[in-house]
Amino acid sequence: MALSSRAHLVVGMGVGIGLTAAVLAGLLFLTQEKQDSASTLTIPSNPLHDVDAEIAVSNRAPLTSGPTDESSTTPSLPNEDPEIAWRTIVNDKIDDAAQLDLLSRIAKNWSERDGFEVLSQISSSLVDSQKSEMLHSLVGVVVGQKFQEALDYTMSLTLDEQSSLSAAIVQVWSRSDPEAAFDALSEIDESSLKGTLQQIVLDSWAAKEPYALLERVDLLPEELRLMAIDRAVVEIARTTPMDAINRVDAMQSYLTDTSTIDAKIVEIWSDLDPDAALTWVMSKIGSKHQYRGEHLIDVVLQRLVQEDPYQALQVALNQPINSESRPLEAYVLNLITNDGEVETAIGMLPQVREENRVAAYQGIGLSLVRNAESNKVLELAQDLSEPEQKEFFRQVVSVWATFQTQNLFEALEQLPTDDIKSRAATELIVQHNSRPKLTDDQIDSLRALLTEEDAAIVAEAEQIYTQSD
Repeated sequence: MALSSRAHLVVGMGVGIGLTAAVLAGLLFLTQEKQDSASTLTIPSNPLHDVDAEIAVSNRAPLTSGPTDESSTTPSLPNEDPEIAWRTIVNDKIDDAAQLDLLSRIAKNWSERDGFEVLSQISSSLVDSQKSEMLHSLVGVVVGQKFQEALDYTMSLTLDEQSSLSAAIVQVWSRSDPEAAFDALSEIDESSLKGTLQQIVLDSWAAKEPYALLERVDLLPEELRLMAIDRAVVEIARTTPMDAINRVDAMQSYLTDTSTIDAKIVEIWSDLDPDAALTWVMSKIGSKHQYRGEHLIDVVLQRLVQEDPYQALQVALNQPINSESRPLEAYVLNLITNDGEVETAIGMLPQVREENRVAAYQGIGLSLVRNAESNKVLELAQDLSEPEQKEFFRQVVSVWATFQTQNLFEALEQLPTDDIKSRAATELIVQHNSRPKLTDDQIDSLRALLTEEDAAIVAEAEQIYTQSD
């Protein structure tokens, strides 16, 4: 702003406060031309950090003379035309979200004058990155309790406006009366929009009244029942996971597969009480439970390893050894190594129970070969006895041959025994039949390492492969 313009501004305000004082105080007062006939809207005080910000505030509306209060920290805007006031605020250089209170008051006055039509103008004027969050607040001010009328209004708008505004209206409505909001959606014809709005309502309904939503499941359209049960039991799980599990069991008639919902509940449960979550999961392992627990063990331990790998190992160690299931501490060490914490996993090996010792080494070894750190596998195997090494490499070389074929071929001479070398050669030859990665000379050299037993295995595998080709 030029110096002469600033002088004119001060004179126009009719006060004896100089420009320097005004800038230092961070205050500019904009008053109405008719102060006795209209109320005054106030802007929450915002520090002016530069001249541009000062100019933006100064240019918001025409200035008129009027009284000032040097102790005030809240400049004011004329509101005889709320549309002009609105556009002045959203076009200034101050973040709209920081002026939400002021925008809400303008929106209220504007809607009192022009009705729901202001919703479209409000929506189009907001920055996209802030639109969704701000609309929820502004819609509440504009609509009040006239949710149905406001929703009906949006149906006459463009698809983009209809989508954003109806979502905001339904979101606000469902916070106070989700059932009424859901029922209102039956009148919407456009299936994609209807589905989106129904999901919004079900989310709010589940958060507000999860038990009531479950009681109404049979009255919902069939295609929405699974979604409603999912949302409700997940909300219940945040405070009482076992109750959520019981609710899933009680809703079996609506569910063909509970695995996805089970996993969500157990993930939440793992954060609240990992020992209890894993104990329940372990109790559901076996055919009589239709293997409900098998896929959930991973959910508990993966979650725990991310939060606290030491606690994850302790939880696994607290579970009884079951010959029918995989050793859990071995799986934990596998996960920790996958996260790149190789030394941490190796340091935990002394805590592993003797019965699961080889499996625990395998868990680390498998991760190492998948992550191209196979050189460390040979170092790891040195801690094992010869019988343990044979068992250890039996599974490891299979994965090694798949993920690091050339690397395993080059490491053959470093393997501890002829039997283990033969096992590795077998895996490499079998892998080569389906995914050739080695030369003919390399394959010939591998055949020379085979024991009689492994040579028979290779011959049988090659015969099967030839027949299927």
